Amino acid sequence: MHPLSVILSIFFIIVCFATSAMDFQHNPRIVETMKRFHMPTNFELVAGVVKVLAALALLAGLVRGHSHGSIVITTSICLTLYFFIAVVFHVRAKDKFLDIAPAFVLFLLAFILAVG
Repeated sequence: MHPLSVILSIFFIIVCFATSAMDFQHNPRIVETMKRFHMPTNFELVAGVVKVLAALALLAGLVRGHSHGSIVITTSICLTLYFFIAVVFHVRAKDKFLDIAPAFVLFLLAFILAVG
């Protein structure tokens, strides 16, 4: 596995676990964002589960080593789609650039992990 893939995988493991913790705690900022996106009540819990599963899949791919790089690739493709959808929702909600930027950067990094 390429060193950049390892670094990005570890980065996404940390990001996914950290942000899912905020989802599970019903962070007011996240709840407000979900409302602006017109998502169902408690949808942040679904997002939290998705992020935990992604982090666990990336971790499994790292632990299993080079022969299981396809787990990392598949998960990074899913993360790329997840963050692309997040960017679309931010744009549709007419959010400011600084509110869209984190999702956009994560989208780009997930894309780099997927193709790298």
